[in-house]
Amino acid sequence: MKAAADRITGCIRKMSSKTKADLLPLQGEPWKKWSEKLKYVKKTSKFKSLQEQSLIEIEMNEARKVQLQMCKDLGAFMKILIETIVENLQFDTELTVLFACLKIYFDEQSRNILPEYLARYESKWHELKSAHKDKDSATKINELKRELRDHEYELAEASFGFEHLCREMGQMYEAIIECKIKDTAELESYRKVLPQIGVKLLLLGFSLELMDGDTATVPFHWIQAVLNELTKSVNDTKILVLSVLGLQSSGKSTLLNTMFGLQFAVSAGRCTRGVYMQLVPVLDERKPYKYVLVLDTEGLRAPELGREKYRHDNELATFVVGLGDVTIVNVKGENTSEVHDILQIVVHAFLRIKLANDRLNLQQKCVFVHQNVSATDAKTNLIQQRQKFVETLDNMTIEAAGEENIRDIKTFSEVIEFNIDKDVYYFPDLWYGDPPMAPANPGYSKCVQKVKHELLLPSLVTGRQTYLTITDTISRISDLWVGILKDDFVFGFRNSLEVKAYNSMEKQCQQLKWSLEKYVFELTTSEAKIILMKCENDYDLEKSFSNIVDDFTVQIAEKMKGLCKKLDAFVDKSSLKDVMIQWTDTQKHTFKMLAQNLVQKANSDICITKEEIKIQRLKERGKMNHEREINKLATKLAVKMQGQNPSRDELEEKFDHVWKSWINNLNLKDDIEVDSIDNQIKKLLRKKFLSFTAFFGDEQIMADPLPCLERSIAVDSIVEEHYRRFNYIKILFWKESNVRCKIVDVINETFKKIDRRLLEIESQDIRFNIVYVTEIMNAQ
Repeated sequence: MKAAADRITGCIRKMSSKTKADLLPLQGEPWKKWSEKLKYVKKTSKFKSLQEQSLIEIEMNEARKVQLQMCKDLGAFMKILIETIVENLQFDTELTVLFACLKIYFDEQSRNILPEYLARYESKWHELKSAHKDKDSATKINELKRELRDHEYELAEASFGFEHLCREMGQMYEAIIECKIKDTAELESYRKVLPQIGVKLLLLGFSLELMDGDTATVPFHWIQAVLNELTKSVNDTKILVLSVLGLQSSGKSTLLNTMFGLQFAVSAGRCTRGVYMQLVPVLDERKPYKYVLVLDTEGLRAPELGREKYRHDNELATFVVGLGDVTIVNVKGENTSEVHDILQIVVHAFLRIKLANDRLNLQQKCVFVHQNVSATDAKTNLIQQRQKFVETLDNMTIEAAGEENIRDIKTFSEVIEFNIDKDVYYFPDLWYGDPPMAPANPGYSKCVQKVKHELLLPSLVTGRQTYLTITDTISRISDLWVGILKDDFVFGFRNSLEVKAYNSMEKQCQQLKWSLEKYVFELTTSEAKIILMKCENDYDLEKSFSNIVDDFTVQIAEKMKGLCKKLDAFVDKSSLKDVMIQWTDTQKHTFKMLAQNLVQKANSDICITKEEIKIQRLKERGKMNHEREINKLATKLAVKMQGQNPSRDELEEKFDHVWKSWINNLNLKDDIEVDSIDNQIKKLLRKKFLSFTAFFGDEQIMADPLPCLERSIAVDSIVEEHYRRFNYIKILFWKESNVRCKIVDVINETFKKIDRRLLEIESQDIRFNIVYVTEIMNAQ
């Protein structure tokens, strides 16, 4: 098989940062563009009209079609690779040798060329550092930053491993499936054999990428196909999913390699990118599961991710902890401060995902492994630190549950199973002394084997009597991934305290914004109208309009400054001031943008009012003139058509032509584009209830209007999901029917107030304004 491997690698002329793009084009721009669009279109916090959503989906389909064309024009490298693997699918030894040879080759090539690109990156980084120190011009600094980003991209592209070949096959399968095209026998053969190759990789002990490290996206069709194909080889057997989580360079991959004899990549820095899975058979027939699915993840808090690290890490952590039956939280040393921030977000995300998807039954367990703690009595001496750590997690869990109005969750272990006495382990360092000449420490391996033995005991694994099958695992991957894509609210925060601070600040800002909107609305509908109505002629009307707009612009600017001062006062008085301060400037900027938008809207509304006054006066002054003019035009038309016997359609066509020409002569302004009422209300709801958008349904607004809202909700339509999350002690002793009746009473009381306000607005015979909806939502 060495000859076969040489034949495959012979297609590569010279390794460089462009090699990956040339040999593996499907995982390039089309895949990155598709992933970006997927995350945007699935976000519930971003309103998208049906037209916009349709356009995005068209762009996603176009990206897949580009990939499909690449499949049809597949290069010699991938063709020979797939053909060679397919020819040897039945020969495990030959395939193992082939995969090993390819892995060794690409690892060696990467080691040879990476130092050159790393040196370029470091050189440019030093240039940028010197430019900052010498206080060079902003133009030069920005240019150096751009060049640094280019070198960083080249460094990432120069890293070419065996995992990229597997990713390319996955993208080929995704493109063929999503485009649903079977126009060639070659594509159909790829659709059948690619999942078989993925299964063979897992069964031979190689890892398969579960989450793409470059785009942080799960290629679900590919993963689903591989796991479904796996059931044909090992049946739909039960498995234990074990995942690892920890900071960058904390020894996660080394731990898994030592525990199971695997070969996950290890080195300093961000070696693993994304999430990889590897299948380990269980030989002990007494175990209730036949395989352990091991998940290795990239390091958290990687500095190269920059500002995106919180969102990226929180999404990754939620995914792997949610997928794992047991998660090993790997910590280097004794300090757990960085890890407990991530766990808080995981707990908060679990609560929200579970509320949004009742099918997802998350019963996870985590254990903590502290590496590089050589003291043999560390577990006894550090008990106070562990207790303080758990106390912090419990408090943050209560905060997270409180933000979601869940009153019956009081501890971290109610969400993720954790025993402070049994689930914390302390390891010595892997090496005696400093590598590379230091010998390995046997004590490290003994500690790893002890943890492995205890983790795999059925009685200690989450206390479960049953385990998920491979098919169940596919469903869990789907539910978790969809939940993470939809509910993007909490992932941008560092911890639960930030979520609480943001929600509190956002609530105050909503009230301040409403006060400004209400102020401007009253100016335009009352004060401006009174001034315009007093004008005696069109000249005065235009002059007053200009003066009103100028005055209102100044008044709105002053009011906006007042809002900023009120926000500062609110933050200063808050106990969460130190957390809120990071968003103060952003919120002030939103006030400024709102003020600018309100000035434009006020200008538009006052202009409409002015035109309405003109029309009314025109109607009053020229009613008789218009009647004479219409009669004159009608007589002229009748004379012109005398002796003819036109049909009704011809008469209507003639009339419409004359009517339009007459209306055009009135010179009325009607060029204002208005968004549909449906879209205006949906946008407002998403803006007002940002943290609840994941719970919004996809239902369209009812086509048939209701005469009134009160009593439109029946008691039978209230189901358990509507009140289960609000688990107050007070209602625990009520009958279920009483709970439903009470809910309907509250709804009807609210609807009654809304009906009353809607009748008042309707009686005034005025056009729709989104402010009326805002007013109803802010009513106390």
